[in-house]
Amino acid sequence: MFTLMLSLALSAPAQDKKPVSFEKDVMPILTKSCISCHKPDNKKGKLDMSTYESLMKGGDQGSPVKAGDAKKSILIEVVSGKEPEMPEKGDPLTPAQIDVLSRWIMEGAKKN
Repeated sequence: MFTLMLSLALSAPAQDKKPVSFEKDVMPILTKSCISCHKPDNKKGKLDMSTYESLMKGGDQGSPVKAGDAKKSILIEVVSGKEPEMPEKGDPLTPAQIDVLSRWIMEGAKKN
């Protein structure tokens, strides 16, 4: 299912959607679903997701984001699928939230 969603998201004409903003679109998702376990004073997997810089720096597995390639980004891998690994606590991300993260990565994972 994730592959289908990602394929649909990547095949949609770029002019149909405005670029994804890290601050306006991505950060609210991370704040709601990730930061409780991945913040400066509680870096699970040594990953702090509370700022753009700390997210891109990564943790034990390196950077969870491979700019321009959502399929090879650990972030997308762990929040997708029938039984996503993350978030460990709380509800899984919705397909729309995963689409936002995927689009942001495919657009170059910029701080904008």
